[in-house]
Amino acid sequence: MRIGIKKLSKIICLITILCIVFSSCTFDRSKEVPEAPIKESDVIHIEYEKEFIEKFYKEKDIDSWWEIVAIKAAGGDIPSDSKDMLDKKSASINAQSQATDYAGCILGYLCMENDPTDLLIELAKKQQDDGSFGPINAHIWSMIALDTAAYTYDTDKAITYILSKQNEDGAYAFEGSSDPDMTGMAMIALSNHRDRAGVEEAIDRAISYLKAVQLTEGGFESLGSENSNSISTVISGLIAAGEDINSSSWIKNGNTMLDALMRFRLDDGSFSYLLKPKKYSQMATYQSFIAIFDIQNGESIWQSLGHEWEQNSVARDDAEDEKDENIESVKVEEKAHKDKSHVEVQKAEKSNKVASQKKEEPQLHADDAKEDGNAEKLKKEEVPKKVVEPPKEQKIQEKTEEKIGVHVKVIGYGGKVFFDDEVELKKDEANGFSAIKATKLPYKSAYGDSYISSINGEAEFEHGDLSGWKFKINAKIPNMPAIDCELSKGDRVEWWYALTAESTGPGE
Repeated sequence: MRIGIKKLSKIICLITILCIVFSSCTFDRSKEVPEAPIKESDVIHIEYEKEFIEKFYKEKDIDSWWEIVAIKAAGGDIPSDSKDMLDKKSASINAQSQATDYAGCILGYLCMENDPTDLLIELAKKQQDDGSFGPINAHIWSMIALDTAAYTYDTDKAITYILSKQNEDGAYAFEGSSDPDMTGMAMIALSNHRDRAGVEEAIDRAISYLKAVQLTEGGFESLGSENSNSISTVISGLIAAGEDINSSSWIKNGNTMLDALMRFRLDDGSFSYLLKPKKYSQMATYQSFIAIFDIQNGESIWQSLGHEWEQNSVARDDAEDEKDENIESVKVEEKAHKDKSHVEVQKAEKSNKVASQKKEEPQLHADDAKEDGNAEKLKKEEVPKKVVEPPKEQKIQEKTEEKIGVHVKVIGYGGKVFFDDEVELKKDEANGFSAIKATKLPYKSAYGDSYISSINGEAEFEHGDLSGWKFKINAKIPNMPAIDCELSKGDRVEWWYALTAESTGPGE
């Protein structure tokens, strides 16, 4: 179909007019495209600085080496009494202690620039014939501690062992199902040995696994629940491996991993383990702090700590050499001084001998007599102090704390019942961990009381590499640490020694 010249001219003219009209119009684009809301993670560099971390832990008692690492990652000053805590923990280590006990103290001491050589020697001795240091988590943290301190061990066997434990999907697991937490930890250990055969491939497979299981909000889950611990550990592992966690491949529906982690943040800057119930968790907080500062520093604390220790080792060696030279110099000077003063000493001894032969009568000076008289006078004038008791209405009445009763049963290896009775707990502190404390049975805990390794003398791994303590509340196994499991009046708590991580009850 043909269009006439006149008609075509009219169309062109109309288009020209429209262009002129619209080109003269202005649009308020600020109204047309609203700005995206600022996320909490966008201002994280303002909130989480070393001053904040220093103040946060100044107001709390530090009882974990993890908290020392968190302060170190922030570049803060570690409280001096933290060494006392480490000294107590290291003093309690014995032949039955696990490799993780050694590794934790070693990393804490490295943060405080204290030499942990004795612990390093003992940890290296724990390496077994197959190259392992025990269960996979103990093996991973042993490698991290020894590598950070640049201490010698059989790395070839250790790497062969950790590579053999990787699942087909690229993940690592304590036992059974693949787990993001264990995968993140394994990446930290592997990242120190990228020049070894098979390690780079293992890291790539681990990254592929994590991308496959990342949640729509950008986070990760473990034991069926999204939690801050899993997100933090994955962040630390990926940064150690040199991965850019803010690249498009890690962003889900506009959310980064940091966005996902910040959803667990509490008003005071600490972190919760779960979104519901949302409450302070010691373990979640220090792991989140470490992940946050890994992001801000652009380097894993586990690697920067190793670099710093290596640099300081050179300085310490130089200082030691200088100290030896000074000691030798002092010895030479002391000998010269001794020879020079020998004659003077003999003269002094002779003079003292003559003086001692002179007998002098003791004299009582007037000032001495005066002082004795004043002392006697003061004694006479002393008046007993009267103790004034506060009025009865001013006495502080002790507030009665509300308590609840729960039933606790503790079953050891072989079905032996250690405890089976009712206990009373403070209502605001009633949880699976405080239930064990209330039994008065001796126990050992770790990770801010988030994990119980021993009850009544029966410790984890004594009856197999995967044996240890598990618990139920009202016949159900929770998917969180005991300390985060709130209890109500009448609840039934059962702890038992499990032979495997998948145990659902005593004897398994």
